[in-house]
Amino acid sequence: MATGPRQTNRGRTGNMAKYTSIISGIGLAVLAGCTMSPLYQLERPGLERALPSSVAMTDYVEHDWTGYKVTVEEKLARLGAYSDAPGVIRDGTGKEIRFYRHRELGTPPYSASNPPPPNELPDLKKRFNVIEIKTDPDVPALKEAQSTPTIPSDPPPYESRHR
Repeated sequence: MATGPRQTNRGRTGNMAKYTSIISGIGLAVLAGCTMSPLYQLERPGLERALPSSVAMTDYVEHDWTGYKVTVEEKLARLGAYSDAPGVIRDGTGKEIRFYRHRELGTPPYSASNPPPPNELPDLKKRFNVIEIKTDPDVPALKEAQSTPTIPSDPPPYESRHR
């Protein structure tokens, strides 16, 4: 008879449960950042109501490391955002989210009498989780869009073919 330590299945089962919980935790973390996540789908209507009027879910934010165009909606999903109160959006850690829209094309030139506004972005980033909304680089420039007329100024003269 062997008198050494006996090995039981209890140690193996404990390790398997530990690995199963780690794998399921990673799966939930991935789903939390997905716009198709059931968790995000439940929060989406509340988030849309809490967005400022100048921000839309389809506004461009950035390109991620794969080159995918990220919108406000996808950024909120990745942050695990939820609506805490009317008009208040928080990320998964409980920090309030604010939106900052970068200046668009056609900003006025600055001079001594018309100084540029102070940059409040660093101060916002200290206190809030800031989502920066930028101009979509895939959209044609404003000048190009204005230079091509969409409606002809004079319609061609009417000519009758039946003379």
